[in-house]
Amino acid sequence: IGPTEPVYSLLIDVNERFSGPFETADDGKLYIPTTEALFYVVDTITQTYWTIPAPTAPARQPILTDDGGLVSVAADGSLFKISLDGSLLYWHYQPQSSHSLTPPTQDEYGNLFYVYESGGKAILQALTAEGEEKWAAEFEDTALSKTPQVTRDNQFVLVKDLIFRTDDGALITYDLPIEANELYVGDDGRTYMRAENTFFEIIISLSGVSLTERSIAPD
Repeated sequence: IGPTEPVYSLLIDVNERFSGPFETADDGKLYIPTTEALFYVVDTITQTYWTIPAPTAPARQPILTDDGGLVSVAADGSLFKISLDGSLLYWHYQPQSSHSLTPPTQDEYGNLFYVYESGGKAILQALTAEGEEKWAAEFEDTALSKTPQVTRDNQFVLVKDLIFRTDDGALITYDLPIEANELYVGDDGRTYMRAENTFFEIIISLSGVSLTERSIAPD
């Protein structure tokens, strides 16, 4: 996670309580979920750390919001938002769930998307920035669960090879000459379809999906 020995030492010391990846803030602080109801916060500049409380044990990678909050899923499938010092609980969304399957992601409007399991099915849940339900989409195979990705135009959210509208959760169906293994939003903001070892750029619209002439085949 970085070149400084104190940070590595911290992760060794709390290894038994460490539950997943961390989120790095713009100021260099790391927010690390644990199996307890708290986060470790590591300042890589001053090489110090402290803890902030959470309403329940966080799980998976948290995200930082533009308004200065921290959003995290919990092991029980709930989603909560707290202030960066842990003193304020803004909201706590608690569905009937067995456990969370993915960390959350957000669009540029602050809407949140994550996947949890309930009754053996995977639920893609959309929430507003205030933690209120927008919609939920259900699919049978929990193995499909990948961290949702929002397209650059904020119109669609991708989960593996599935495409949902961000406004109402409607499934976008498509039929391409190449079978898609997975869909991605690249670092360049473009949307790609992986088919075996080749990535094809695609265009998603309300009427479906089309291939472009651009493809990438890793060496």
